[in-house]
Amino acid sequence: MRLLVAAVSAVLLLAGLIATAASARAEPRVALVIANGDYGGDIGSLKNPVNDGKLVAAALKKVGFTVTLLTDGDQRAMKKALTDFGQALADAGPSATALFYYAGHGIQLNGENYLVPVGAAIKREGDVDLEALSADAVLKEINYGGSRVQIVILDACRNNPLMRSFRSGTFGLAKMDAPIGSFVAYSTAPGSVAADGKGDNSPFAAAFADELQRPGTAIEETFRNVRAKVIAATDSQQIPWDSSSLTAPFYFSKDFGAAGSSGAVEQEFWDSIKDSSDPADFQAYLKKFPNGSFADLAKNRLAALKNTGTTQTASAAAQPGSTTRSETTTPASGSLKPGTVFRDCKDCPEMVVVPAGSFTMGSPVDETGRNKPEGPQHKETIAKSLAFGKYVVTVGEFRKFVQATGRNTNGSCWYYRDESDEWIEKKNRNFDDPGFEQTDRFPAVCINHADAVAYADWLSQTTGKKYRLPSEAEWEYAARAGTTTARFWGDSDAEQCRYANGADESYHKMLLKDPGWNQHCDDGYARTAPVGSFQPNPFGLYDMLGNAWQITADCFQDYTAAAGDAAPAGGGSCEKQVIRGGSWGRGPQFLRSATRGRIDPEIRSVSNSIRLVREL
Repeated sequence: MRLLVAAVSAVLLLAGLIATAASARAEPRVALVIANGDYGGDIGSLKNPVNDGKLVAAALKKVGFTVTLLTDGDQRAMKKALTDFGQALADAGPSATALFYYAGHGIQLNGENYLVPVGAAIKREGDVDLEALSADAVLKEINYGGSRVQIVILDACRNNPLMRSFRSGTFGLAKMDAPIGSFVAYSTAPGSVAADGKGDNSPFAAAFADELQRPGTAIEETFRNVRAKVIAATDSQQIPWDSSSLTAPFYFSKDFGAAGSSGAVEQEFWDSIKDSSDPADFQAYLKKFPNGSFADLAKNRLAALKNTGTTQTASAAAQPGSTTRSETTTPASGSLKPGTVFRDCKDCPEMVVVPAGSFTMGSPVDETGRNKPEGPQHKETIAKSLAFGKYVVTVGEFRKFVQATGRNTNGSCWYYRDESDEWIEKKNRNFDDPGFEQTDRFPAVCINHADAVAYADWLSQTTGKKYRLPSEAEWEYAARAGTTTARFWGDSDAEQCRYANGADESYHKMLLKDPGWNQHCDDGYARTAPVGSFQPNPFGLYDMLGNAWQITADCFQDYTAAAGDAAPAGGGSCEKQVIRGGSWGRGPQFLRSATRGRIDPEIRSVSNSIRLVREL
């Protein structure tokens, strides 16, 4: 059987401002492609990396890159090629785009990733640092060139053939965080393995080489399309993963004169203003594209800026991971302005400051998908600004709590049985093993109300700050983010796969029976998605709709009794707890800001998670 090594593709993009198609055409583009397959010995040979390298190199040349290709390189050849690459980037100047692509064996050791040269004599863990090439060294060399756009792709999609001689027993590569202004993509989730491919190329390389040549396609869409293709090619066994903190657009293909170029121009215009806090930018967009793809969202942004003030939505439509301001420790109270992003501790969730304000809660009677419990509409006031979780609580964050407190989460969890199209209760399932593959950056599911309260209490004790679940009024206020439409991006559900992870084509392929609420688009995820994989709302909050239902502090009751009370429900028992936002298994009618769900407080489910607030 063919031996493969640790697998992950990482795309690291440090993007400078690319304001027009003309400037995109003028940029120098320099690429180094290294492809290793002829290892032999204990490591074993790989069939496709050299083919993958040649395929990607040819595709890069077609979109304007000057490419150096090294195949089956030993350590000395790899280091020399990398040094020459750094010098070429320095010669090209700061306006250049740098791209490094590697196909071959990769190994994770103590949280660090290494690329394996041909001829490497690795018998034990201690040999890795001496015989392999650190991925960090690659990044440093590229940074040395000073290029404004830096892309690193590690297509090391194989399992570790040396695992038996390693103590760690770690599969896959380690997660590589994207610095601000960058984009990170993996051919499969960190800590997971992927396929070398049955044909002449790996599924990831084939999809990437094809999609990077698509005219006028932003990098986010490129990798969304890659993800969908890889999922289809591997029958959902391999799911590419990405994280972004881009601050400006980047396009692989510079052919804006091709078919669809008008859409590319509009996309580029939108990308250049979507992070803006100036209403004039969105007015200019609407003047130029009155019926454009982003017209509803532009109108929503204008309304949000009018309601909350321009400084309060500066992070409005940033790419995943981007912020207006980021603090790694508790910021001074005077710096907690709306839009500020911070953490109170290393393992605490990232929080976004949301301004105080008033809004109309519930849905109008003519809203498509409306249910009776969403009315009557009524005014709610959030009297003080709050910090909301930028994302739902992740597996990695919740694990820190479980490890610190010893909390028992090994009860049962309700999950969806695909083959019979029904919900069943499964013993010994928990947030760390919900019955499908997740990594640390996925939503922590299989959590009930008591787990959520215990986690919030632990954070409060750890940080000295008050963490809690949001009331459902606070939740809907944050989800709407100044908008009045059914969804923060507008009334139409046509853009669902851009903004939310719901029941879509990937979900449909997983099921034998097609639920009537499926959306006919494809977001690339059959179940949960890594947090931050979709566009945020105008407050800079991700996954407010879709991915996983979010447990609130409130017991379920009619609005006639709750109207005007934006504070969390007090003590007492709840027959049903309010959950909000919809999930990966729900379609458009559930993925609306006003949708209300309910669940028994003690139940854990594969579609339920939590998002906390922190009082300021």
